[in-house]
Amino acid sequence: MSQNTTLRIISALALITIVTLCFMAGPTQSLILILLMGVIISDEIFCNFLKGVRFSTSYFFSLFLFILPFSLFNFYMQKEAFHNFFINSSLVLNVFLLFYLVFSDIKSDFLNKKKATISYFSGLFVLFPMMSLTSIFRTPSWNLFLIILLIVNYSMDTGAWFVGKNFGKNKLWPSVSPKKTLEGFLGGAVFSGIFGFAFWYYFFNRLELKLFFLFAVFGIISQLGDLVQSKLKRHCSIKDSSSLIPGHGGFYDRLDSLLFLAPFFVISIYSL
Repeated sequence: MSQNTTLRIISALALITIVTLCFMAGPTQSLILILLMGVIISDEIFCNFLKGVRFSTSYFFSLFLFILPFSLFNFYMQKEAFHNFFINSSLVLNVFLLFYLVFSDIKSDFLNKKKATISYFSGLFVLFPMMSLTSIFRTPSWNLFLIILLIVNYSMDTGAWFVGKNFGKNKLWPSVSPKKTLEGFLGGAVFSGIFGFAFWYYFFNRLELKLFFLFAVFGIISQLGDLVQSKLKRHCSIKDSSSLIPGHGGFYDRLDSLLFLAPFFVISIYSL
């Protein structure tokens, strides 16, 4: 086993342990963990993607735009209307990101020219999906829903890697992510469908075929989030969002697809 693989395994186990302990401790501790992760991701986007100066005025302003609303609406003003606003805002943001993914020119210099302006408001880029994620805590089965969300998201990653490595021949989107294959993309979706379906049945004792297709679609959506981040990294000429997690890159590298999926997941589970 290579040193890089060992580091990846150790880092993954450490993250799983931290998340598990927070889940066991309760929703408040889990919200604090998500807040800390959001701060780190905001820092990665500001400093590494947008090349902003850490501890500058714009840096603190961007963090303020994330920390204040997150804390206010998760710890003090936990009203449904506020969370609905953030879920809908996150969906709108995702639509814009999909347009960016599909229609923006990879050679365009627009993002580089606007980095200074965008950096002031980069905290909102993290706030909206994070608030979508935390809206799950308003449900009695918040821990089960979060487990299923994690399972579906990372089943897509694992399935895409396994199928793509062993059977991948056709590139999915070479200009955005050269290593991803169409076979891996479809295989990951099947993995998400199977594992999401299985865990939903285990937790809620509901056996409906439509759930397999729903979780497969969730896997596809999460992969689109990963592609969005890949394109952003190409535009910003970086390989990873940071090097905080040995063998994995940064926190945004690990959570990009999860954050993109969060609002779609939340809206769907409310209707089940």
